Amino acid sequence: MSRLLLALFVFSVLFALPLVRYFVERTQNEAKLRSEYERLDAEVQRNTYCLAQLDAAVAYAQTESFVEEWARTRERMGRAGETIVIPYMTEPQLSIVQPWWSNRVDCRGSQVDRK
Repeated sequence: MSRLLLALFVFSVLFALPLVRYFVERTQNEAKLRSEYERLDAEVQRNTYCLAQLDAAVAYAQTESFVEEWARTRERMGRAGETIVIPYMTEPQLSIVQPWWSNRVDCRGSQVDRK
């Protein structure tokens, strides 16, 4: 009788080992997938915020105040009857070309103050 119990015990242990290993692997894979899901969810939230900022910048670009600001600052234009004064620079200044929305949109998660 004791040999039969010993054989059943050995058989059950040998049968249970692959199940335990499978359970541990599944648990580890679930933890990896959960961390990947959280990382991707955070990235989606950042991109959603960035999209909202870009939509706001596009909406602002379609206003009269933006057109006037752009014409006066970038193109040095004025209204009829105004005199435009452009200062003479003794040293040439290199300007870094930036898109018009760069001072209004920051896709790193913080908002840029408008002038």
